[in-house]
Amino acid sequence: MAQFNGDRIREARERMDWSRPDLIRELFLKSMKVSISTISNWEAGLSVPGADDLAVLALVLKKPIPFFYSPETEVKRFTKY
Repeated sequence: MAQFNGDRIREARERMDWSRPDLIRELFLKSMKVSISTISNWEAGLSVPGADDLAVLALVLKKPIPFFYSPETEVKRFTKY
């Protein structure tokens, strides 16, 4: 099963040449209100966006939702057992 990869938010944001405040501004234009700490926590993998928030993130960052998930093989490689 694929696992959410918050680093992909950072990757997509940086490819758009956006700072976290830039991303927050774009999300606000889509009626999504989040804080810098929320974005930081998502990027660090400390929390995961809900389905609705992820859909808006994908729209704003111009990525398909599966982009934000790591394949199972990649998850196993980084997970300590």
